[in-house]
Amino acid sequence: MKNIFLKKIMNKIVIIKNIKIDRYNRFIGLVLYEKNKDLGKKIIKSGLAWVWKFYKNIQYKKIENIAKKNKKLYYSGNFCS
Repeated sequence: MKNIFLKKIMNKIVIIKNIKIDRYNRFIGLVLYEKNKDLGKKIIKSGLAWVWKFYKNIQYKKIENIAKKNKKLYYSGNFCS
């Protein structure tokens, strides 16, 4: 499944847009490809990622809720870490 996302960005120009730095000095940002497509949205929609409960991105939460409703990978009950 993760290879699908690698194919989307492999050998292409990506933009890393820094939103902020958190209290642990980590960069919080977006990975954009193909004219501002948000890779994070795609990964959440597929069920390979979830939205941190304190993150206030309403768009991401809506996408996550759809993934839950559709029982995508992580929410299917069959997810192996």
